[in-house]
Amino acid sequence: VLDQATVDEFKEQHKDVLHQQAAAQSKSIDQDKPTHKFIRKLYALLESDQAHLIPRNDVSANIANLGCGVCLGYEDDEYLYLLPELAFKVVRRFCEEQGESFAGTQKSLLKAMAEEGLILPGTNQNTKPLRLGTRQKRVIFLRKDKAEAIRDAPM
Repeated sequence: VLDQATVDEFKEQHKDVLHQQAAAQSKSIDQDKPTHKFIRKLYALLESDQAHLIPRNDVSANIANLGCGVCLGYEDDEYLYLLPELAFKVVRRFCEEQGESFAGTQKSLLKAMAEEGLILPGTNQNTKPLRLGTRQKRVIFLRKDKAEAIRDAPM
């Protein structure tokens, strides 16, 4: 037989343990999100010079980056402008080379990114046109601040 004070103490300890476990599981689920995995792998490619981005206002910079892997798009202070098919293909291949799978399709990834507020979607699509000099391309407008927050989050 336990007195009420001991029972209350056990309840409090049990509640604390459950909250800690729930927080750990929530963090694990966030890390496993395809959107977060895509962003972390994208930055791993960029940081290892297996891929690069061109400054949006300096399209001629592609020539200077020939030794830095495949060009996945453009960037400025606010956005990473990713070429959708190429970025998805390169990240998926990178995952496979590391013995990891990347679940989902490009369309489902873009939809999830839009729902999480990671990208700026177009009117009817999750890509938008980007004018580069006299040319225009449909790209993913990935919010740089949100992408960097995911990249920098502790694992």
